[in-house]
Amino acid sequence: SISVRGNLMDTEIQLIYNTWSADAAGKQIQQEHVVEVFAQENSTSSLEFYRAAAAGMEVTKVWTVRSEDYEMVKHTLGKKIKYAETIEVDGCRYDVVRDYWLSNGEVVISCK
Repeated sequence: SISVRGNLMDTEIQLIYNTWSADAAGKQIQQEHVVEVFAQENSTSSLEFYRAAAAGMEVTKVWTVRSEDYEMVKHTLGKKIKYAETIEVDGCRYDVVRDYWLSNGEVVISCK
């Protein structure tokens, strides 16, 4: 575990995203990319719960990671910049529904 800006990042998580490429025959092949980082698991705040509900989303888990760790999964899809699509913790996978950058150098990732 590591301590960052007063927050204890003591949970190992995997940040996951997928890319697509064509093989020699032109068939689309999906490739999964995984980056292991430390994170802090947060409780789902009522504000986060209501924001997600207002946007038609459900949030069940929230983690905070260092922004420099989150940058390791930065990729482009078409012309859009993307980050992690999925998080895996202890063999359980969660879909990322939103992420937002804090001014203190951390990223909050909300999942369902």
